Amino acid sequence: MVTQRHLRYVGKDCLVAFDANLYSVPARRVRPRQLVEVRARKSQITLHSTIPDANAETLLVIHRRAVGRGACVVNEKHWDGLPDGRNRRTTTGDVAPQPVIRTHSARRRPAR
Repeated sequence: MVTQRHLRYVGKDCLVAFDANLYSVPARRVRPRQLVEVRARKSQITLHSTIPDANAETLLVIHRRAVGRGACVVNEKHWDGLPDGRNRRTTTGDVAPQPVIRTHSARRRPAR
């Protein structure tokens, strides 16, 4: 059984890009921009931490390998622990943007 091994970074959304596809990892076990090892076989992808946890385990998750390109293989339980955006500033779109009004005149710089 041939296994390809690659290093990839975890995104802020707990997704790892490999072979033009995205694979989820558990948010509670990784941090953004953490380096993880991708072990790819013909039918499955395993994602491992580069640093063992307290139980000396490195395995984060096993996914079936996506067929084709552009797939997003996600277990939604992996997103538990990510911020949900409740405290994020948002706009409703009801108020039109106001033009900037300058109260002073623009001064020209003297020629040197």
